[in-house]
Amino acid sequence: MKTLLLTNMTLRLATLTLISTLFTLHSALAQGPSKGSAPDQVVVDPQEPKRTMSVGLMGGYSMDMHGLDNTTLPGVPSCCEGYESQTGSGIVIAGLADFVISDKLDIIARLGYWSGSIDMTSEEQITVRMGNEAKTANITHTNTSDLSMLLIEPGVEFRVAGGLGLIGGPRVGMLMSSTYSQKETLDPTIPYDYQIEATGVRNESSGDILETSSMQFGIFIGARYHLALNARKTIELVPEIQYAPMFTSILTNDSWSVSSLRFMIGVTYSFFSNVDANPLAPR
Repeated sequence: MKTLLLTNMTLRLATLTLISTLFTLHSALAQGPSKGSAPDQVVVDPQEPKRTMSVGLMGGYSMDMHGLDNTTLPGVPSCCEGYESQTGSGIVIAGLADFVISDKLDIIARLGYWSGSIDMTSEEQITVRMGNEAKTANITHTNTSDLSMLLIEPGVEFRVAGGLGLIGGPRVGMLMSSTYSQKETLDPTIPYDYQIEATGVRNESSGDILETSSMQFGIFIGARYHLALNARKTIELVPEIQYAPMFTSILTNDSWSVSSLRFMIGVTYSFFSNVDANPLAPR
Protein backbone atom coordinates (compact mmCIF):
# COMPACT_ATOMS: atom_id res chain seq x y z
CA MET A 1 0.00 0.00 0.00
CA LYS A 2 2.83 2.42 0.89
CA THR A 3 4.55 1.60 -2.39
CA LEU A 4 1.34 2.38 -4.29
CA LEU A 5 0.93 5.73 -2.50
CA LEU A 6 4.56 6.67 -3.20
CA THR A 7 4.13 5.73 -6.84
CA ASN A 8 0.98 7.85 -7.14
CA MET A 9 2.72 10.80 -5.49
CA THR A 10 5.71 10.43 -7.80
CA LEU A 11 3.42 10.42 -10.84
CA ARG A 12 1.62 13.51 -9.60
CA LEU A 13 4.89 15.37 -9.01
CA ALA A 14 6.18 14.37 -12.44
CA THR A 15 2.93 15.53 -14.07
CA LEU A 16 3.02 18.87 -12.23
CA THR A 17 6.66 19.38 -13.22
CA LEU A 18 5.85 18.69 -16.88
CA ILE A 19 2.88 21.04 -16.86
CA SER A 20 4.95 23.76 -15.18
CA THR A 21 7.71 23.37 -17.77
CA LEU A 22 5.26 23.60 -20.68
CA PHE A 23 3.57 26.62 -19.09
CA THR A 24 6.91 28.42 -18.69
CA LEU A 25 7.87 27.65 -22.27
CA HIS A 26 4.51 28.87 -23.54
CA SER A 27 4.83 32.14 -21.60
CA ALA A 28 8.35 32.74 -22.91
CA LEU A 29 7.25 32.21 -26.51
CA ALA A 30 4.25 34.47 -26.05
CA GLN A 31 6.25 37.32 -24.50
CA GLY A 32 9.45 37.14 -26.58
CA PRO A 33 9.04 39.09 -29.90
CA SER A 34 11.08 38.09 -32.90
CA LYS A 35 13.98 40.26 -34.10
CA GLY A 36 13.02 43.23 -36.25
CA SER A 37 9.39 43.25 -35.26
CA ALA A 38 7.55 45.55 -32.90
CA PRO A 39 7.24 44.20 -29.39
CA ASP A 40 3.90 42.58 -28.70
CA GLN A 41 1.77 43.34 -25.65
CA VAL A 42 2.98 41.37 -22.66
CA VAL A 43 0.42 38.81 -21.52
CA VAL A 44 0.16 38.43 -17.77
CA ASP A 45 -1.63 35.34 -16.53
CA PRO A 46 -3.80 35.80 -13.49
CA GLN A 47 -2.68 34.14 -10.33
CA GLU A 48 -5.00 31.73 -8.57
CA PRO A 49 -6.20 32.92 -5.15
CA LYS A 50 -4.31 31.18 -2.35
CA ARG A 51 -5.94 30.07 0.88
CA THR A 52 -4.02 31.44 3.86
CA MET A 53 -6.01 30.12 6.83
CA SER A 54 -9.35 28.67 7.88
CA VAL A 55 -11.40 28.96 11.06
CA GLY A 56 -14.47 27.04 12.11
CA LEU A 57 -16.54 25.06 14.58
CA MET A 58 -16.99 21.29 14.87
CA GLY A 59 -19.07 18.92 16.93
CA GLY A 60 -20.04 15.28 17.05
CA TYR A 61 -20.43 11.94 18.77
CA SER A 62 -17.71 10.16 20.72
CA MET A 63 -17.71 6.39 21.24
CA ASP A 64 -15.46 6.02 24.29
CA MET A 65 -13.52 2.88 25.20
CA HIS A 66 -12.75 2.95 28.94
CA GLY A 67 -9.70 0.86 29.75
CA LEU A 68 -10.22 -0.64 33.20
CA ASP A 69 -8.36 -3.45 34.99
CA ASN A 70 -10.19 -4.56 38.14
CA THR A 71 -10.65 -0.86 38.83
CA THR A 72 -12.44 0.44 41.93
CA LEU A 73 -13.14 4.02 42.95
CA PRO A 74 -11.02 5.25 45.88
CA GLY A 75 -12.85 6.08 49.08
CA VAL A 76 -16.17 4.58 47.91
CA PRO A 77 -17.65 1.83 50.15
CA SER A 78 -18.22 -1.23 47.96
CA CYS A 79 -17.83 -4.99 47.95
CA CYS A 80 -17.03 -4.93 44.22
CA GLU A 81 -13.72 -6.59 43.34
CA GLY A 82 -13.31 -4.21 40.40
CA TYR A 83 -14.63 -3.20 36.98
CA GLU A 84 -13.23 -4.33 33.64
CA SER A 85 -12.97 -2.41 30.32
CA GLN A 86 -16.31 -1.19 29.00
CA THR A 87 -17.70 1.24 26.40
CA GLY A 88 -19.44 4.56 26.97
CA SER A 89 -20.44 7.53 24.87
CA GLY A 90 -20.09 11.29 24.82
CA ILE A 91 -20.11 14.48 22.79
CA VAL A 92 -17.29 16.68 21.48
CA ILE A 93 -17.36 20.33 20.43
CA ALA A 94 -14.33 22.31 19.25
CA GLY A 95 -13.17 25.54 17.72
CA LEU A 96 -10.42 25.21 15.11
CA ALA A 97 -7.92 27.18 13.09
CA ASP A 98 -5.90 25.85 10.13
CA PHE A 99 -2.77 27.67 8.93
CA VAL A 100 -1.62 26.91 5.39
CA ILE A 101 2.01 25.89 4.97
CA SER A 102 1.77 24.61 1.40
CA ASP A 103 -0.78 23.24 -1.05
CA LYS A 104 -0.50 19.87 0.69
CA LEU A 105 0.19 20.77 4.31
CA ASP A 106 -1.72 22.67 7.02
CA ILE A 107 -0.87 23.29 10.64
CA ILE A 108 -4.05 22.77 12.65
CA ALA A 109 -4.98 23.92 16.15
CA ARG A 110 -8.07 23.01 18.14
CA LEU A 111 -9.57 23.91 21.49
CA GLY A 112 -12.30 21.44 22.41
CA TYR A 113 -14.59 20.17 25.13
CA TRP A 114 -15.49 16.50 25.71
CA SER A 115 -18.21 15.21 27.99
CA GLY A 116 -18.81 11.48 28.41
CA SER A 117 -20.66 8.96 30.54
CA ILE A 118 -20.12 5.27 31.23
CA ASP A 119 -22.33 2.68 32.92
CA MET A 120 -20.08 0.06 34.53
CA THR A 121 -21.41 -3.32 35.68
CA SER A 122 -19.75 -6.16 37.60
CA GLU A 123 -21.29 -9.41 38.82
CA GLU A 124 -20.19 -10.93 42.14
CA GLN A 125 -21.14 -14.56 42.69
CA ILE A 126 -22.14 -15.56 46.20
CA THR A 127 -23.48 -18.67 47.93
CA VAL A 128 -26.37 -18.41 50.38
CA ARG A 129 -28.28 -20.92 52.45
CA MET A 130 -31.98 -21.31 51.80
CA GLY A 131 -33.33 -23.70 54.40
CA ASN A 132 -31.12 -26.75 54.24
CA GLU A 133 -29.89 -26.02 50.72
CA ALA A 134 -27.00 -23.94 49.33
CA LYS A 135 -27.96 -21.60 46.50
CA THR A 136 -25.69 -19.70 44.11
CA ALA A 137 -26.73 -16.11 43.39
CA ASN A 138 -25.27 -12.82 42.23
CA ILE A 139 -24.76 -9.34 43.58
CA THR A 140 -24.84 -6.80 40.73
CA HIS A 141 -22.50 -3.84 41.20
CA THR A 142 -23.37 -0.84 39.02
CA ASN A 143 -21.54 2.45 38.68
CA THR A 144 -22.40 5.40 36.44
CA SER A 145 -19.54 7.87 36.02
CA ASP A 146 -19.64 11.23 34.23
CA LEU A 147 -16.45 12.92 33.04
CA SER A 148 -15.67 16.14 31.20
CA MET A 149 -12.39 17.42 29.82
CA LEU A 150 -10.95 20.51 28.13
CA LEU A 151 -8.81 19.48 25.14
CA ILE A 152 -5.95 21.19 23.32
CA GLU A 153 -5.07 19.44 20.06
CA PRO A 154 -2.34 20.84 17.78
CA GLY A 155 -1.49 18.82 14.67
CA VAL A 156 -1.03 18.69 10.92
CA GLU A 157 -3.18 17.87 7.91
CA PHE A 158 -1.78 16.34 4.74
CA ARG A 159 -4.03 16.81 1.70
CA VAL A 160 -3.98 13.47 -0.13
CA ALA A 161 -6.11 14.37 -3.16
CA GLY A 162 -8.99 16.71 -3.82
CA GLY A 163 -10.73 17.50 -0.55
CA LEU A 164 -9.44 14.45 1.33
CA GLY A 165 -6.96 15.08 4.13
CA LEU A 166 -5.19 12.96 6.74
CA ILE A 167 -4.77 14.52 10.19
CA GLY A 168 -2.84 13.73 13.35
CA GLY A 169 -1.11 15.18 16.36
CA PRO A 170 -0.80 15.19 20.17
CA ARG A 171 -3.61 15.79 22.66
CA VAL A 172 -3.48 17.51 26.03
CA GLY A 173 -6.55 17.24 28.26
CA MET A 174 -7.49 18.92 31.50
CA LEU A 175 -10.09 17.06 33.60
CA MET A 176 -12.88 19.50 34.41
CA SER A 177 -15.33 17.30 36.35
CA SER A 178 -15.66 13.68 37.49
CA THR A 179 -18.69 12.36 39.37
CA TYR A 180 -20.17 8.95 40.11
CA SER A 181 -23.26 7.18 41.43
CA GLN A 182 -23.19 3.52 42.49
CA LYS A 183 -25.26 0.78 44.09
CA GLU A 184 -25.18 -2.95 44.78
CA THR A 185 -28.32 -4.97 44.03
CA LEU A 186 -28.99 -8.41 45.52
CA ASP A 187 -30.32 -11.21 43.34
CA PRO A 188 -34.15 -10.84 43.46
CA THR A 189 -34.53 -14.63 43.77
CA ILE A 190 -32.91 -14.54 47.22
CA PRO A 191 -35.38 -14.22 50.10
CA TYR A 192 -34.15 -11.39 52.29
CA ASP A 193 -35.74 -9.35 55.04
CA TYR A 194 -32.88 -7.22 56.36
CA GLN A 195 -32.85 -4.50 53.70
CA ILE A 196 -34.73 -1.24 54.11
CA GLU A 197 -38.11 -1.54 52.36
CA ALA A 198 -36.91 -4.90 51.02
CA THR A 199 -35.38 -3.27 47.94
CA GLY A 200 -32.31 -5.48 47.90
CA VAL A 201 -30.12 -2.38 47.29
CA ARG A 202 -27.14 -1.54 49.50
CA ASN A 203 -24.02 0.65 49.50
CA GLU A 204 -25.81 3.27 47.45
CA SER A 205 -23.79 6.48 47.14
CA SER A 206 -22.82 9.31 44.79
CA GLY A 207 -20.41 12.24 44.66
CA ASP A 208 -17.11 13.40 43.18
CA ILE A 209 -14.50 10.86 42.13
CA LEU A 210 -11.45 11.17 44.39
CA GLU A 211 -7.74 10.93 43.60
CA THR A 212 -7.99 11.88 39.93
CA SER A 213 -5.22 13.07 37.63
CA SER A 214 -6.12 16.47 36.20
CA MET A 215 -3.73 16.33 33.22
CA GLN A 216 -4.23 13.79 30.44
CA PHE A 217 -2.01 13.11 27.40
CA GLY A 218 -2.61 11.24 24.15
CA ILE A 219 -2.74 11.54 20.36
CA PHE A 220 -5.32 11.75 17.59
CA ILE A 221 -5.25 10.37 14.03
CA GLY A 222 -7.93 10.42 11.38
CA ALA A 223 -9.24 11.71 8.08
CA ARG A 224 -11.54 14.49 6.97
CA TYR A 225 -13.08 15.73 3.73
CA HIS A 226 -13.53 19.35 2.63
CA LEU A 227 -16.80 19.93 0.74
CA ALA A 228 -17.18 23.44 -0.68
CA LEU A 229 -20.57 25.07 -0.11
CA ASN A 230 -20.06 28.06 -2.41
CA ALA A 231 -18.29 28.83 -5.68
CA ARG A 232 -15.44 30.75 -4.05
CA LYS A 233 -14.78 27.82 -1.69
CA THR A 234 -14.66 30.13 1.31
CA ILE A 235 -17.26 28.09 3.20
CA GLU A 236 -16.79 24.33 3.57
CA LEU A 237 -18.59 21.45 5.21
CA VAL A 238 -16.02 19.16 6.85
CA PRO A 239 -17.03 15.64 7.97
CA GLU A 240 -14.35 13.88 9.98
CA ILE A 241 -13.53 10.59 11.71
CA GLN A 242 -10.81 10.24 14.37
CA TYR A 243 -9.29 7.72 16.72
CA ALA A 244 -8.09 9.53 19.83
CA PRO A 245 -6.48 7.43 22.59
CA MET A 246 -5.32 8.78 25.95
CA PHE A 247 -2.20 7.17 27.42
CA THR A 248 -2.65 8.43 30.98
CA SER A 249 -5.05 7.28 33.71
CA ILE A 250 -8.02 9.17 35.13
CA LEU A 251 -7.11 7.81 38.58
CA THR A 252 -3.72 8.44 40.19
CA ASN A 253 -3.45 5.02 41.84
CA ASP A 254 -5.49 2.76 39.56
CA SER A 255 -5.97 2.01 35.88
CA TRP A 256 -8.60 4.00 33.97
CA SER A 257 -7.77 5.33 30.49
CA VAL A 258 -10.20 6.66 27.87
CA SER A 259 -9.79 6.17 24.10
CA SER A 260 -12.35 7.65 21.73
CA LEU A 261 -13.61 6.98 18.22
CA ARG A 262 -15.04 10.33 17.18
CA PHE A 263 -17.48 11.08 14.37
CA MET A 264 -17.60 14.82 13.79
CA ILE A 265 -18.82 17.41 11.32
CA GLY A 266 -17.88 21.06 11.06
CA VAL A 267 -18.22 24.26 9.09
CA THR A 268 -15.14 26.32 8.21
CA TYR A 269 -14.55 29.75 6.67
CA SER A 270 -11.35 30.26 4.65
CA PHE A 271 -9.36 33.43 4.03
CA PHE A 272 -7.64 33.91 0.66
CA SER A 273 -4.84 36.16 -0.56
CA ASN A 274 -5.47 38.71 -3.29
CA VAL A 275 -6.21 37.23 -6.69
CA ASP A 276 -3.23 39.02 -8.24
CA ALA A 277 -0.96 41.97 -7.68
CA ASN A 278 -1.61 43.55 -11.10
CA PRO A 279 -5.03 45.16 -11.42
CA LEU A 280 -4.63 45.22 -15.25
CA ALA A 281 -4.11 41.48 -15.45
CA PRO A 282 -6.83 39.70 -17.43
CA ARG A 283 -9.49 37.99 -15.31
